[in-house]
Amino acid sequence: MQAQRITGFDRLFHPKCPEFITDPYALYREAYASRMCFVQGRKLWLAMHHKDITQMLRDPRFGHMPERVFEYVHGPGINEEPVIANFNRMMLVRNDPDHSRLRSLVNRAFNARRVIDMKPSIERIPNRLIYRMSGAGEV
Repeated sequence: MQAQRITGFDRLFHPKCPEFITDPYALYREAYASRMCFVQGRKLWLAMHHKDITQMLRDPRFGHMPERVFEYVHGPGINEEPVIANFNRMMLVRNDPDHSRLRSLVNRAFNARRVIDMKPSIERIPNRLIYRMSGAGEV
């Protein structure tokens, strides 16, 4: 059996690609240098820069359709898997009117004052976890 040659940015989405396994960061740097790249094997565009991603997210021509993407990538039935079904219900991947309804609920609970009040806890939790790992060697 001959090894499949994986070219272009398909290497980013192929977990068994030797280049990706050896050094995924080299592929990330290559994609980042390209700003926008087309992943032929998945027939999708990958945006790597904050400015481009923000522009795409604000453009109504780009809707969020995680169900279609998951099914395309992983095959029929994937959206019934509990983890995927929960992901598909998240506010960040919903289109309006669901997104706006969920966002208004979150905005009430996480206003600027509330987030500032939560800062000590937000800092304490990761610091405690990092401290616990400090004697564990390489992380």
